[in-house]
Amino acid sequence: MTQEELDNHLRPTVERVVAETFALGLPVSYQDERCPTDAHFIHEYGDGKQFLVLLDEVAMTHTVIRQLE
Repeated sequence: MTQEELDNHLRPTVERVVAETFALGLPVSYQDERCPTDAHFIHEYGDGKQFLVLLDEVAMTHTVIRQLE
């Protein structure tokens, strides 16, 4: 299976899970080039708001660094 075929196969499931997550008022978390370290994540909410957060794996907490545009 090629990467494109895998992406096409998984897309409906990913879209459903993201929609369910947003419906619960929870963010989807991911990393991209805006994350300066491996401990930083983007939290994106269903209304489109995005926040850069820092995860403390020891304390199991996160700190909002700033809202992204």
